[in-house]
Amino acid sequence: MVRAARRPVPSRLRRASVATATQPHRPPNGAQSITVGELARTYKVSLPEGYDPSHAYRLVFAFHGQGNTGDGVSNQYYFGIEQKGGTPSIFVYPDGG
Repeated sequence: MVRAARRPVPSRLRRASVATATQPHRPPNGAQSITVGELARTYKVSLPEGYDPSHAYRLVFAFHGQGNTGDGVSNQYYFGIEQKGGTPSIFVYPDGG
């Protein structure tokens, strides 16, 4: 059996994983970026209104087609998925490239 080499967890993700029930972590809201290898990847995060870091939320990734952006997909007039979802959720709109 061949095993893939484990890559170190980026520090940005390590910080998010140290949250506990007694010390919840509030994730970022709005435009963000993360470096993968040597490539900067951008995305937008949308937290539900009244976000409570001690509450569990669904995590929804909304991908766009060619010629659009994560920010464009997050526009309520494009998909409207945040309004149609019914249940408060965290939405992530990554940019492709």
